[in-house]
Amino acid sequence: MAYTFYFEKLEVWQLARKLVGYVYELSRNFPGEEKYGLTSQMRRAAVSVASNIAEGCSRKSSRDQAHFTQLAYSSLMELLSHLLLAVELKFTDSREEAKFRPMVEELANKLNALRNTQLDRASEPEVHYGTESPPLPPTLAPLESSNPQSDGLRAASPNPQSESRREASSNPQYQGYWVHESAIIDPGAAIGKGTKIWHFCHVMPGAVIGQNCSLGQ
Repeated sequence: MAYTFYFEKLEVWQLARKLVGYVYELSRNFPGEEKYGLTSQMRRAAVSVASNIAEGCSRKSSRDQAHFTQLAYSSLMELLSHLLLAVELKFTDSREEAKFRPMVEELANKLNALRNTQLDRASEPEVHYGTESPPLPPTLAPLESSNPQSDGLRAASPNPQSESRREASSNPQYQGYWVHESAIIDPGAAIGKGTKIWHFCHVMPGAVIGQNCSLGQ
């Protein structure tokens, strides 16, 4: 029997998955010239909702989880806008709006409730286990970087127990560069001194950013 991951058990992800199926089915009847236009945009936004819910579930901290839930909500609002435009352009009719709007509203409410729970959990005092936090499972552990340090770049520690993403977000001068509290810096990234990482950026393992740069969403 196949293993079921945590995100697959969430009702909010199940609803997002159904919405993806609905959007793909609906957009099959759009004009051919919309293949790389509204059809593509709607499908991308629908997939992004489900994908961000799943990615958030893989994050260790509640703050990170809330960040990805917010991204899922943003993609859902983008999708709603695309669907309304499709009705306006007569790619579909108002009867479809009567179908998709309740789906979007239900999913939006559940995403809001999930994010509020995650933010409440993030504000609770952390539980410490001796001198270190328990290690992540191997399948969820951040990747280590093979890039050498050079030209004033400082690689984020590949050890999530010693220097976590939360430390990067909460300390404005972490490693000599500035990080907004909503950004995520994965261990194994190399960032130069004086660089600023702004709202909702996600710097992944192996990324190399020079000195005195400004990176925004």
